[in-house]
Amino acid sequence: MAVYFVLAFIITALVCYITYEHVTHRRKRAWLNGPSWVPPFIGNIFEMVLTPHKHYSSQEKYGALSWNSIMGKFFVFCTTTDICRKVLSNPDTSFKVFFTLTAERLLGGDNIVFMNGPAHKTLRKQILPLFTRRALGVYVKLQEQQIRNHMEKWLQQSEQQSELEMRPLIRDLNIDTSFSAFIGPYIGTDEKRTELSYHYMMMNEGFLAFPLYFPGTTLWSAVQSRKKVTEHLILASKLARQRMAADVEPVCLLDFWMESVKSDDPNSLGKLNDVVTDNKSADYHVAKHLLDFLFASQDASTASLVWVCHFLDEYPDVLDKVRKEQEKVRPNDETLTSELLEKMPYAYQVVKEILRFRPPATMIPQIALKDCKILDNYTVPKGSIVLPYVWSAHFEGFTNPDKFDPDRFSLERHEDIIYAKNFMAFGFGAHACLGQRYAMNHMTAFIAIMSTNVEWHRTRPGSPESQDIAYFPTIYPADGCVITMKRRQAACTKDQ
Repeated sequence: MAVYFVLAFIITALVCYITYEHVTHRRKRAWLNGPSWVPPFIGNIFEMVLTPHKHYSSQEKYGALSWNSIMGKFFVFCTTTDICRKVLSNPDTSFKVFFTLTAERLLGGDNIVFMNGPAHKTLRKQILPLFTRRALGVYVKLQEQQIRNHMEKWLQQSEQQSELEMRPLIRDLNIDTSFSAFIGPYIGTDEKRTELSYHYMMMNEGFLAFPLYFPGTTLWSAVQSRKKVTEHLILASKLARQRMAADVEPVCLLDFWMESVKSDDPNSLGKLNDVVTDNKSADYHVAKHLLDFLFASQDASTASLVWVCHFLDEYPDVLDKVRKEQEKVRPNDETLTSELLEKMPYAYQVVKEILRFRPPATMIPQIALKDCKILDNYTVPKGSIVLPYVWSAHFEGFTNPDKFDPDRFSLERHEDIIYAKNFMAFGFGAHACLGQRYAMNHMTAFIAIMSTNVEWHRTRPGSPESQDIAYFPTIYPADGCVITMKRRQAACTKDQ
């Protein structure tokens, strides 16, 4: 009898919860279009995880604003430029960036990504000295060095194996580039660099992990690795502070940071106490925000460089124009400088078109901190997840938006000016990416060096895997961009 009672109680509780969820979602969605039925508890989580591109494409068809449910959480999808910009430019008290269920646990709630209000604005102003023209010129040298080093490794590796998957190779390139450009000589020995790289990769595993935090789980291991990474960065901050006390020239981002710390400017990074309230050391706070830069410079940049390899092979006419520009600007594969990058308008057009055509982060999730009106006839309920879908904005307004066409950004057509509001690859509003020039320089340098020195071809250009899109959570060709590679004959001739 007791068993029947327990069973009846469970069934009743389930029915009550399902009814409550259905009624709640019905009230929240109001007139919004969306799926006619969503599985209780889990929502459409399986479709989103297993076939994300299909899921978001289907959602886009519901119109400018639509709803869905994932793991019982109410989602609102925004698919037009105007609505996306309205959400992203809302006052700090309305929305807060929402990455994954584990992101705040990993990065901390005081991470610049999650900060809002005056403290966030102050910190962004203090970070500006790290991305001046002078600083970017130093980073270009380090970016080039790592691109050339890894390119040589790939060419040697291609002699031993016929096919290379570019996604993991470019991921390693970007890790080394970020370490060199941001931390510079303060990592230490090769053993320390390997240890830091290992813990950084382990930390990254936690972003898509199941949100259970106890010993043995992926999230727990990721948090322990984040602590190890922070220890490395605290030590690096101390070493940089000591070096820059001697008034030497900066050789990495940390040096520019420490140079700013010595400034009497009230907006300098030396005034960290203006934006923190705890008693931890200044080096801890430098390390905390340096971790933000490492995080921000990884996945999106890796995805973009993979798409460079994909599209320059798929469009040989574009690659030919890139190479002709390089032969004019750098006839002998000269060392890159900021000034030389500025003389590569076509390569820069290719960069912008890749970012438009395949924005690495297709959406910028937000969580509503209160009821927020985003249309005259619709208010997003507090606690809802709002997804401004950057992908759809990038295919709105532009001439023949479904065509890959770098010439749209030429001086003659200047669609980057005409449709500037549609381009949101680096976000928009208070949380727009501060390092976008750094990222675009990195892409331009990669295009310049690879196109000059390497011949590469997709091994299965027409296969579904090479054309489909996979989410990690930034987007890639589903096969990871598998290519064959060899040293370019023109480059061999120059060497001789």
